[in-house]
Amino acid sequence: MSFEALVRAFKPKTMWLQARLWLCLILFWQVSVIGAGVLARSEMESLEGGWVILCMLALVILCMATERGRWSTWLRVGFVPLAWVAHAILSIPAGVIVAGVLIFIGGRIDLMDRATTLAAAVPIVLFAMRQSRLFAVM
Repeated sequence: MSFEALVRAFKPKTMWLQARLWLCLILFWQVSVIGAGVLARSEMESLEGGWVILCMLALVILCMATERGRWSTWLRVGFVPLAWVAHAILSIPAGVIVAGVLIFIGGRIDLMDRATTLAAAVPIVLFAMRQSRLFAVM
């Protein structure tokens, strides 16, 4: 097998649209953290993790509505509740990692719920963005 054939075999099939991707990730981070902070300061601390999940699901719905056409409608509709379940599963290792980091650096432990929810949401958002024609092209 030639070197050119190896390069073609391992070349990514899709390309990220960098400017849109980073802009959307920064907006997702800002809206999630600021909204959760507002809820925490208004005596509704139990809702701050739910706000981050709501922002994640809104972005997943946007990405599935603009999917590149490789998935059927049922897969796109089914991905939204699957993202919610995947978030619950990813929250376990994210919680362990965030707790370890917060304890190690001596951070505020009251931020653990917000940070864990956001850390578990990022891989799901990135996967959904990879499927959307707004953030990646074939």
